Amino acid sequence: MKDKLRFARIKKVFFSILMILFFISFFPVMGSAEPIFTIKPTATVSGRLDSNFYKTENNEREVYSYLLQPGIQLGVETAKSKVNFFYTMDAYFYDDKSAVPPGDYPAEDENYIGHYAVLDASNTITDRLTLGLKDSFYRTRRVDLYDEFADSTERREHNVNRLTPRVYYDFGNRFSIGLRYRRQDIDYDDSSSSDSVEHRGVFDLIYNPSRTTTLDLDYQHWKLNYDQGVSDHTSNQVRLILQKRYKYFSFDAGGGYHKRHFEDPGFAEGDIFYYKLAIGGQNPPSFGIGRRIY
Repeated sequence: MKDKLRFARIKKVFFSILMILFFISFFPVMGSAEPIFTIKPTATVSGRLDSNFYKTENNEREVYSYLLQPGIQLGVETAKSKVNFFYTMDAYFYDDKSAVPPGDYPAEDENYIGHYAVLDASNTITDRLTLGLKDSFYRTRRVDLYDEFADSTERREHNVNRLTPRVYYDFGNRFSIGLRYRRQDIDYDDSSSSDSVEHRGVFDLIYNPSRTTTLDLDYQHWKLNYDQGVSDHTSNQVRLILQKRYKYFSFDAGGGYHKRHFEDPGFAEGDIFYYKLAIGGQNPPSFGIGRRIY
């Protein structure tokens, strides 16, 4: 059984690498302009305080979280194509604000080293048509990294891999449409946990009223299949998101509707209205020209 699971994981990794190499092989490496290469080390330090770290109804615990993220960014860009690779090592450290209740374990037992890597490539076939391929990998304990609607308190280590080919067509300076397919594989270290595979399709209708503003209406449909113990389900989601980009930060606001249908009749249908407000920063600065891919 272990050999079978190991072989399945090797196939997933091999498939991802093969797709990326296949796509990159079409990139023009010669042209009228020399390619631009980028090599940039990065480092981030952040901290937060959660008033209810374990999301319990009773006996809430306040926990400090600290994150150290050394990394590197590599890239090559020509007039019509670009390939970027980004990696960080994510070192998480936790500390209880108050004394640990009798019988509980300290938050520092949750300390771990995670990893995050992204390979993102795109090629402008014509003035209006752009093809892209993105593969991202997480080594993490954070459930929200693969399911934004999750409210789980489970913190078991697992791998998340997302492979996303995409195509965008511009009708002019303001309107464009996009199609994306995403395959997401989740593999837990613990064999008793349920691994899963997700197949998702995304349609985007994008409007750029200015060089720094994007309005995106997208519809998503996906099927999530589990190995064991959890009901497979189908989801449909529609959302409208406004993004405003400035020199050193960007602002996102929007909302949508999400509905889940479970194959197991013992699970109630999921029906959620939600909203999003977010502020992000960047340095070196970005002047945010054109479309952003969410």
